[in-house]
Amino acid sequence: MAWNATLTKLNNILAELYPNKDQSEMIVDMAGIPSGNIAFKDAAKSNWYYILKEADRRNKVEDLVQVVQNEYPDNEELMKLYSSKESNEKPIEGESLNEENEWSIKEIKDFLKNGKTEKAIKALDNLSDKLDADIETEVILLSARYKRLNKERIMGTIDDNHLNIETNKINFAILDLISEID
Repeated sequence: MAWNATLTKLNNILAELYPNKDQSEMIVDMAGIPSGNIAFKDAAKSNWYYILKEADRRNKVEDLVQVVQNEYPDNEELMKLYSSKESNEKPIEGESLNEENEWSIKEIKDFLKNGKTEKAIKALDNLSDKLDADIETEVILLSARYKRLNKERIMGTIDDNHLNIETNKINFAILDLISEID
């Protein structure tokens, strides 16, 4: 994605919250962004510009925002920006709701194919409301498992290999549920 107004606003917020290079390096690490390609600078706005460019290139801006929101949960600017970013986000192919305002099985599979496990879980949860209680329970458990895994990733208490294995297990469980529904 090209640089946009949301990234500019985020850049300004982050430069205020984390003006020191050391602080920004810590946030980059906590968000799981490899720092090798980032040109860290002493000037806060320049520093965050390069960090956000790399985060955007790796589709890690949302992860970075989550880390910052965990440290500053009451930051109104960040909450407004993040919630408006989500509501204005353009859907990727396969993200349109059908006439009944629910996701199709194909679209859930497309989310998984595009590495969007969280969106797949949310879509499956929306769909599970209309299915039997056992499937709905399994979706709730998968959602909790994914959130726990994401929290461990943000806190840095899980290595990348284990994270990938657990994410793949969740994805497989989603596909298994979908085959029961289909």
